[in-house]
Amino acid sequence: LQSADGSMGSLSDLKRWALPPFHQKQPWTFTNLWILAAPIPLLLLQVRLLMRADPRKTLLLRAGLIPIIALLAVRAGFSHYVTFFGPGQMEGGGQHMNLTFGIFGVFLCLLSLRWGLTTSRPRFKVHSPASTPKSSGNGATPPTKANGVLRPEPLPALFPGTWTPLEIDYFVNIRNIGWENGPKNADPALPLREYTAEERKAWLRPILNECVSSFVLLDALFAAIKDVRFNPTAVSYRGGSIWESQQGVFGIFNPWILCFTYAFGIFVQIQLSFGLAACVAVGLLGDRPSRWHSLPFSAPWRATSVQQLWSERWHQIFRPTFIEVAYIPILRIISPVLGKRVGQAAGVLASFTLSGLMHDLGQSAMTPEQGWSLTHTTTFFALQGVACVAERLFEQVSHRRVQGWLGWIWAMGFLTWTAPLLIDEWNKRGMLAAHDFTIGFTAPLVKIFFDVLS
Repeated sequence: LQSADGSMGSLSDLKRWALPPFHQKQPWTFTNLWILAAPIPLLLLQVRLLMRADPRKTLLLRAGLIPIIALLAVRAGFSHYVTFFGPGQMEGGGQHMNLTFGIFGVFLCLLSLRWGLTTSRPRFKVHSPASTPKSSGNGATPPTKANGVLRPEPLPALFPGTWTPLEIDYFVNIRNIGWENGPKNADPALPLREYTAEERKAWLRPILNECVSSFVLLDALFAAIKDVRFNPTAVSYRGGSIWESQQGVFGIFNPWILCFTYAFGIFVQIQLSFGLAACVAVGLLGDRPSRWHSLPFSAPWRATSVQQLWSERWHQIFRPTFIEVAYIPILRIISPVLGKRVGQAAGVLASFTLSGLMHDLGQSAMTPEQGWSLTHTTTFFALQGVACVAERLFEQVSHRRVQGWLGWIWAMGFLTWTAPLLIDEWNKRGMLAAHDFTIGFTAPLVKIFFDVLS
């Protein structure tokens, strides 16, 4: 970070170090992959200070780590690029990985804000009878009083029933399963449930079956997306607008079918990744099935409202962070002034807008044109928040819930209208044409399918 004359570099030098100009970026190699992990030790330090000491006393120290973590996280997400097929980012076929790393960098910044500014220590999710719980040293019971001062119960070194250090679990377990801020229908961390060998097999069997079907389906979906008769922009790794696909086999409906095909591919890809990880953890490493709860998605195509889609059926990977960084702060600011309902609506809008900003900033380094300007990616996510607030308003006015077949038509229709905002931005950055890690064994069948349609 020093200039040519030996003096300390300026802020612009620091920015260039973390975020080099697009055409000066270098590809990721095995020698520089450590950059991706550089922010993690400091994030774990934030978590440890949050868990092992009074959060109010460590607030300044945790907050002081935020700018350092943010600098390292931006460098992890944006300083290099992935390429599979040749020199240069635009023609390398790795844009889906570049987006993933970009979102990863922004998400680490959000985690740092979440753990750096909170004054509440994480607590286990506990299933207990209505009677007053006894102290068990698990951090989930009420505070104890010592010398007239309330002190919280100490948290254990390891997550209950595992060999995983608590700080690492809280970082890696991003859905926060087993914690109070995790999924509402997830199993509690305590009391521990013991699983027999037969119960483990029964739990693994449907997961394995879904992994096999997802593997086949994912291969077919991406084989279709790579067929130029369905996606004419697939001729180049640079991609193009989805509206160019109106010359495809489905005519004027082709852009929307392409959108849902790719969205379904994202669903299958994440579902398969979590399924394989669950099989390894539970089947080979002896982890508890309750630690994996269920796979991230729950038939999103069956959603009977936009709110149900995003709060129950789509993956909840980022939900705890969005709630703590956006929803709760906005709720606390707005509610005393304009009332709880307005505060809740503002919190929902803030959460979806933050999601849009995270995805938008994550894609910002994929092309030289965007820079740090916002696109329709943010618009897409913000509109989902508007729809959720509108549904709540409808329920308050009409005293009827958005549900049933009419709710399904509304939810699917709204997604059909808004999906091109997001998918078009990604396709113009080469996402749909990127290398996808599939084998392509279904490509002959997909080719026959499009031969028939053509």
